Amino acid sequence: MAENNTLLEKLDGLVARFEEVSTLITDPNVISDQKRYVKLTKEYKELGDLMTARKEYLQCLNGLEEAKMMMSENDPRDERNGS
Repeated sequence: MAENNTLLEKLDGLVARFEEVSTLITDPNVISDQKRYVKLTKEYKELGDLMTARKEYLQCLNGLEEAKMMMSENDPRDERNGS
């Protein structure tokens, strides 16, 4: 599970950068600098793809956690017989 946390930490760090780039590409000063604007819009698209993957990854982790909980609730080894 530590690997998941490390990956999530890295992805969470990219969320801040995604938000920053999102703001920058709407700045008139950036828009007037075409070279910078093109570079930032490319980065924005790449980060957007990562944000989509992050969302899907989180959904998978949550689904896995729910499945584990359901399995443990239905585990016959956990049931007590009336003996």
